[in-house]
Amino acid sequence: MQSSPNIRYNPKAFTWNWTQHHLDTIGTEYAGYKLTANYNDHDVSFSQTGQTNLSFYNPQTAVTLNLGQATDYKNEQFIPLTFSRGGDYSFDVRIVGVPTYKRFSRVAREIQRTAPKLRFKRNKVLTTIRVQTPRMLATTMPYSTGWSANGRHLVKINDGFIGIPLKAGQNRLVLTYQTPGLTIGLWLSLLGSVLSSINLVLRLVKPK
Repeated sequence: MQSSPNIRYNPKAFTWNWTQHHLDTIGTEYAGYKLTANYNDHDVSFSQTGQTNLSFYNPQTAVTLNLGQATDYKNEQFIPLTFSRGGDYSFDVRIVGVPTYKRFSRVAREIQRTAPKLRFKRNKVLTTIRVQTPRMLATTMPYSTGWSANGRHLVKINDGFIGIPLKAGQNRLVLTYQTPGLTIGLWLSLLGSVLSSINLVLRLVKPK
């Protein structure tokens, strides 16, 4: 069976298909807008594309905005909603609080207390960490072949982040970053400069 053609890349077919499915909205088109909610001086936004965006127009009927951790939740609070453009808007709002309980707070404090202290030097990250048994230190640093860690074999974990194998006991880590291909690039640039200089000298001393 022949698959349906991708009408997104056929302007005439797309326009006809869009018109068929949006006859009831002709004359009531609206442009895109941005909705912003503010809580604890933190802005969270959602953008709705307009109907003039054609193939990129995707009307949203339900949106979730993560306002972060709630504070002073026992008292009434004001959460302003701001629209980027004027108009008439009709929507329902529901605020949902997900309890984290005291156990989460205890775990978070313990992680903060035992987290390794980091020091930064130009293109280096230094830290010391002690573990009881060999394990893998998971980081949120994007994996790249430009990273090295004083002789340790770095591993790509969690779909693209750096994992550092640790041995039992004290581990002193020095992560160094060097742009991949930088050294060979410098040597090639130097070689090109030398060859250019030799060529210039030969052209100058060439007998007429």
